[in-house]
Amino acid sequence: MNEPTRDLAEGATRAEIESAGWDVVELDECRRVIRDEYLENPDALEHFDQASIDGLVLTFHTWPIGADED
Repeated sequence: MNEPTRDLAEGATRAEIESAGWDVVELDECRRVIRDEYLENPDALEHFDQASIDGLVLTFHTWPIGADED
């Protein structure tokens, strides 16, 4: 999310997630990042670059209800 403050980034991201039909249960992490952090991870680097273009990239990791959360 490309917003100037943590609160704006979290609010805008929650709104996008909810508009996609998902419920936000808890926030794992919210922090400023730089491109260099992802140079060794091509998938993450692709997401970072796309977020730089679009302002936001959402990636949903899903699993069946009742599945082991470990």
